[in-house]
Amino acid sequence: MTRMTKFFFNLITKYNVSHVHRLILVDMAANNAIITELSTSQKLDGSNYDMWKRKIQYLLEGKDLLDHLTAAKFPPSDKDKDGKPIDTSAVQYQESLQTYQDWAKKDRRACFTMLYFMHDDLIGEFEVYPTAKDMWDQLKIRFGQTSETRLRTLQLKWMNYKMDSSRTVVEHLRIMSGIVRDLKAAGKDISEGEQVLNVIRALPDEPPHWEQVKTVLTHSDHLKTFGQIQSHLE
Repeated sequence: MTRMTKFFFNLITKYNVSHVHRLILVDMAANNAIITELSTSQKLDGSNYDMWKRKIQYLLEGKDLLDHLTAAKFPPSDKDKDGKPIDTSAVQYQESLQTYQDWAKKDRRACFTMLYFMHDDLIGEFEVYPTAKDMWDQLKIRFGQTSETRLRTLQLKWMNYKMDSSRTVVEHLRIMSGIVRDLKAAGKDISEGEQVLNVIRALPDEPPHWEQVKTVLTHSDHLKTFGQIQSHLE
């Protein structure tokens, strides 16, 4: 449970909000937390596709747009089956057109949601797709299939990632945990010992007290798993 979700849960418990309203508020808090993560540290960069995909699905489900990832609609034809023009002012045609236009408006929302949570260099590549399903399918082709290139990209990210001084330790650990999950999904398991060492390596060098922290952590024999070092740092 994220910090924001805990805040909302404690708030609604304190004021005895009904069970249904409680679920709604906790869901809103989780949604807000995901939006914050996706718009800052977890924008799609290609190497974090697996986690990004799950969070996008969660967001779109909350907006009642999830079905746009698997099905597309097309405007009604202005010709009959024999290729002859039809009366586009007819009630049936106008109703079909309105249904399509309503769907298209929602589909654009689904597209914009995905594009908003991508890094700038990917937006231009994927904004050309006309529907959310087209975009989603191409994202899967581009990033969802395990390949040597993708695996190398993830491994480089794992080896080179460094905690930004603007991030908290909790955010740092969340990012590293996400990389581990993406590597596992790509077929590469990272041992607990390597996870611990890399979490320590990725801590910042400045201000100077971090060097002391890293030295202490390196010589702490009881820190043998990611969970243990996570509990220690948090």
